Amino acid sequence: MIFVVFFVPLAIYLLVLGAINRRGRPLVVPGAWDFLGILFAASGFLLFGGPAILSSLHERWRLFWIWGRTGPLREGGVIGPDLWLVLACLYFAGVVGGAFVLVRRQRAFTCIYNVEPAELDYLLGAVCEALALEPIRSGNLYVFGLSLASLPPSGAEARARGIQAPHHLPAARRGGADLALEAGASPGVELAGQTAILEVEAFSALCHVTLRWDPYDSPLRAAFEAELERRLAGVRAPDHETGPWLTLAGVFVLGASILGAIGLVLRGLLSR
Repeated sequence: MIFVVFFVPLAIYLLVLGAINRRGRPLVVPGAWDFLGILFAASGFLLFGGPAILSSLHERWRLFWIWGRTGPLREGGVIGPDLWLVLACLYFAGVVGGAFVLVRRQRAFTCIYNVEPAELDYLLGAVCEALALEPIRSGNLYVFGLSLASLPPSGAEARARGIQAPHHLPAARRGGADLALEAGASPGVELAGQTAILEVEAFSALCHVTLRWDPYDSPLRAAFEAELERRLAGVRAPDHETGPWLTLAGVFVLGASILGAIGLVLRGLLSR
């Protein structure tokens, strides 16, 4: 029984993920929503697997979770003891609290499906040019709001001072950006004054790229990703086998879950 409940959400998640990866265009998904999909896939285990593990310390509960037999539970008076109720409350409180913290952390991420990392690298440069941004780049890291002239000098002084990536724009520089905007300057001038860090994590085999922003609520991020999404709308997704394989896995898991459910129903009917 527990295996049927566990695998159905996972099968649905694999089917949806397979459909996304078979799209003809790239798809941009906020990190929080992407992680909610993972939580849904694991919901069978989180909602039933954890309690099953806790309650499986008792032999009658093991029979219930594996075979769906409720008779031994009633006969042995196992249903509803205070100890299991307290453990269940603590477990679900931990699950909800942990999920809340993880979803909040995922706000810094943006997931892009169906895109070649090399193609996205080119688009990132095009977006920076369109928005008049000149970030300092080091590998897969983009630092906005700094210029080479503002970096500390090399040598002993640089080692003593260090370079700390800015996360918030100083008030004096914000005032300059606001004055430029009030004077009718282009939005690129305002964005050029914003500080943020962008880290790009590419997964070539899956044609998947993850963007991580610091801070997550930077005004630059909204304008940058809007322009990036507009340009991605005109890009064709590369041919890759991730979508078909995920769909096949989803069909297999869902089929096994349905067969398992049918088997449990037949076992219950025949045992009467």
